[in-house]
Amino acid sequence: TNANAKTILVSVTDVADSEPPKFTSDSVFTVKENSTSAATISASDADGDTLIYRLAGGNDASKLRIDEGTGTLTFLSAPDYETPSDTNEDGVYDVIVTATDNYESTSQSITIVLADVNETVKGVLIDGYLGGATVFQDLNNNGAYDSGEPYTTSETLGNFTLNLASASPDAPVRVVNSGFDI
Repeated sequence: TNANAKTILVSVTDVADSEPPKFTSDSVFTVKENSTSAATISASDADGDTLIYRLAGGNDASKLRIDEGTGTLTFLSAPDYETPSDTNEDGVYDVIVTATDNYESTSQSITIVLADVNETVKGVLIDGYLGGATVFQDLNNNGAYDSGEPYTTSETLGNFTLNLASASPDAPVRVVNSGFDI
């Protein structure tokens, strides 16, 4: 018998099994209007890899941005509850966020619900017809009080409180000198 012996060297390389990141933050957030702060998205990685956050889509992705390192989600401009700017104008912003490590990525749908805040302006009329004057928010900015615009009447000393319907600078508070001077 012919017996030839050969030595074969086999090398085995340990390949790290990568686990995809897992989101640890909620998927629904409620935020107050008139602020750019939306949410902080967080995820964990079992492998200890550094995570990168990105906006991956959603109907309202063009209205927000995300900090790739911290997951802080912010509006490009502060939304107004009374005049929502999301795609279907219902005050609910929908985006998809992706968390990526060195090997894997995971996506999560995020919903941000806009909450109304009490927008009240208080003041004192100091010249002219102080008491009984009509103070109103000119929603269409036409310089005149129109039916349906929020209004109040100043007290005898000119004090007033007005609940605003919009925080927009295009809807100023105006006074109609319809009262009496003291």
